[in-house]
Amino acid sequence: MDGYAGTDLTILAEHLTRGRRIIDWAWQQSPSGTVWCVTEDGGLIAMTRIPEHEVAGWHRHVTDGAVLSVCTIPGTAGDELWVAVRREGGGMVRCCIERLDPPFDGDNLGAGYGEGDTAAVEAFFVDSGLSYRGDPVVEVGGLEHLEGRTVHLLADGAVHPPQVVAEGRVRLDRPASVIHAGLPFMSELVPMPFGVAGNEIAGGGRPMRATRARVRLHRSLGLHAGPDATRLRELSFRTARDVTGTAPSLFSGEREVTLDAMTGDSATVVLRQHDPLPCTVLAVAFDVEAGEI
Repeated sequence: MDGYAGTDLTILAEHLTRGRRIIDWAWQQSPSGTVWCVTEDGGLIAMTRIPEHEVAGWHRHVTDGAVLSVCTIPGTAGDELWVAVRREGGGMVRCCIERLDPPFDGDNLGAGYGEGDTAAVEAFFVDSGLSYRGDPVVEVGGLEHLEGRTVHLLADGAVHPPQVVAEGRVRLDRPASVIHAGLPFMSELVPMPFGVAGNEIAGGGRPMRATRARVRLHRSLGLHAGPDATRLRELSFRTARDVTGTAPSLFSGEREVTLDAMTGDSATVVLRQHDPLPCTVLAVAFDVEAGEI
């Protein structure tokens, strides 16, 4: 008899579902095949699945609130993910219906930017946020749902100091034409530890020391990196070609991260983005030195 055999893909990231039931889920076919799952404690986890390339990667999405349900509907740039989230602010509890912004590719730069520009003006990396586009202003409204909350802002591609929403409005330090305002979130990547001590081929049993990590980025800004979460350094992306008073260009290429000469059985690097800016990590490589026995 013919039949279907299912494969347990949660085994790839058991810690995300251990002890928690999935109460709602939705399939997003485009732009990438992703299963979005809501857990009973209000969490949001997802798995991107590309069978022809044997790719199955789980990821967790943490927001300031509790996710209640998810659904997908067809959109102009692929399937749109819509989420119902319970959020608190201004002494009130609100249920917000929010749409996940399409992936940022750095090509849609917005009005006033030429073909050669690579500014992050259209980068939308905030939660429960809104955008303004128009003549330069120093104040934006429409943020009543975030009353009393501290929001992060991106103004004309540059990070603006956080502001507290009062009467549904925030005031900027300088005029801007394209403004994104919303709740902050942190993105963190910690690659699997790279073994450096027991490698009989590379080190012949000798102690190994990781001195640097090389991170390859694509159209990124604002990354912090270091050997652990307590020793993070902000990577510099501004160059002499960037005009003073304007946002730096998006960076594609390699940046070195000092690991303070980590010695031991393994080494890794912590990559963290807490600014409302894009960050795409393509690869991480370690520079390793063999010590004396």
